[in-house]
Amino acid sequence: MIAAGVESAKCRSSLAAGVISAVWTCIGLAAIPLGAELLMPDGTHFLPDEVVPFVRHMVGSMINMEWLEEAAPMNIPEWVIYGALGLTVLLGLVAAILKPVEKVASLPFCEACDKHMKKNALSNLSPVCASEAIAAFQSLDSGAIARLPYCDFTFNYVAVELWSCRCRSQNYLELWGNAEKAPSDDGPSVRKAKDPVRIFSRSVTADQAKSLQRA
Repeated sequence: MIAAGVESAKCRSSLAAGVISAVWTCIGLAAIPLGAELLMPDGTHFLPDEVVPFVRHMVGSMINMEWLEEAAPMNIPEWVIYGALGLTVLLGLVAAILKPVEKVASLPFCEACDKHMKKNALSNLSPVCASEAIAAFQSLDSGAIARLPYCDFTFNYVAVELWSCRCRSQNYLELWGNAEKAPSDDGPSVRKAKDPVRIFSRSVTADQAKSLQRA
């Protein structure tokens, strides 16, 4: 939600996006315990009276649970519970800051129409033709582009993406290499996707962008 708000606010700076996200995340985190404290009965408090016994019971249930028997709550020191809660809040704050920062950094902005540019995924190409694809899109040879082999792989493909603004004054064509990470001998056998790598980028005119979308 914060990332969408930063985008709708037309934020161009990753630093500003991080600061805005940190402030609003802190406000949201503070509002939760304060609101819960206001709802508590007189003479009770949200954190010591509710959270600590609940965490003790839940951890004890997960560790000591036996079939068809109710587990006894674990006697965990309060400082451990508060430390774990604090670490959770800190990690949540970091995640809430990083996502808007990454989003603003990855979204090109058009000053002419005062909006972020939109991405249009054109196609996925076979990875064996990466060099041919770069040459074809560099020259914008429609015949060479039409001959490029397309693929529907989940991993190991070259993504063709077109960034355009609403006023069509700026258009960027990019090729991204997507690959899978081979499993290690000692680790799990499941293959994982690597982070995409941009292998080609160039600006195109509005007419060239329309031609690429129709191809």
